Amino acid sequence: MTQSEPQVVRDTPTELPNVVAGFDGFVDTILQVVSARHAADEFTPVATAEEFGRMVAAAGVGRNANIELVVRRRKLGGNGPIFAYALSQLGVPVTYIGCLGKPQIHPIFEDFARRARLISIAEPGYTDAVEFQDAKLMLGKVENVARANWRDVTKALSVKSLIRLVDSAKLVGVMNWTILLNLTEMLSCFETEVVVRLSNKPRTLFVDLADPAKRSDADLSALLPVLRSLNRSFQVTLGLNAREADRLGKLVQAMDFQLDPSNLAENLRAALGLHCIVVHTRDWVTAANEDASEHFGVEAVSQPTIKTGAGDHFNAGFCFGRLIDASLHDSLLLATEVARHYVRTGESPTMNTLSPVGASLVKQAGGRHERI
Repeated sequence: MTQSEPQVVRDTPTELPNVVAGFDGFVDTILQVVSARHAADEFTPVATAEEFGRMVAAAGVGRNANIELVVRRRKLGGNGPIFAYALSQLGVPVTYIGCLGKPQIHPIFEDFARRARLISIAEPGYTDAVEFQDAKLMLGKVENVARANWRDVTKALSVKSLIRLVDSAKLVGVMNWTILLNLTEMLSCFETEVVVRLSNKPRTLFVDLADPAKRSDADLSALLPVLRSLNRSFQVTLGLNAREADRLGKLVQAMDFQLDPSNLAENLRAALGLHCIVVHTRDWVTAANEDASEHFGVEAVSQPTIKTGAGDHFNAGFCFGRLIDASLHDSLLLATEVARHYVRTGESPTMNTLSPVGASLVKQAGGRHERI
């Protein structure tokens, strides 16, 4: 078992509730493609994914292509670690269980380990994220993560310890169903071995599918009754992007489904039988739970520093809102502010660097962060 204990972060508010998250883990390399090389340290990047596609297509049959990549940054990756790290930056006490390195935690997670308790169950995956102005191309080496299973979790942390850990948490985050091929089974084991032994208090289970395009309808259909069953013990919240929402909508409502932000989350929530649905896109966000339905437009960041991880920061901001009992509308606003800060600066916001809008929302949600 590989574990880390967090160092005390001076500006962490101790009154925030605990979060447990898992189970993936990646080392991300952020890349740009060179369009024109001017000097050893000067180049013009390929601007769009379409332009890159033309470069590849021009190679044609029997031809070669010399494509130069420039490393812009190496960082922790995986939907779970990015989500959990973003929460830890906001002062949330986090325990993360995932593919972080064995026998020792990979050095890329060192800063994360200073802010959260890390428990590793396997070696990480590796992703080359090629970024353009209009899109990103994720080239993943996923075998380590794809093989992770419930036995790996219970070898790293006993079921008894896991019960205590989850019982102390207000929110559990489960990320990257698409790559974690055993995650549906893991959630079933989680329910039968852990959930049935928890004390009776409100908790959220936040689930992110992470682009299920390569998983079959049968796989996705098998997940849904497991989530509905867990919804009896948790307030199950499903976080989606537009493509994921469209896929689920067509799966449960056949060809009558329309991607209309005004009632999308509400319709999906009713069809899926879950507590809450959250959908984010470049242009609008929407959410619906048993008490409310919200949607509004958002303005894209004009000159993004980074795109990989934006959705995970959105999810973290939304969950942060739920942790401090913000309204559904204000949780969506917090999600947008956290994601925008990350995309604009390339850094996860802290309580001290969160935008004035976000800081005001936190104060309104309970006044527990007057230091902002």
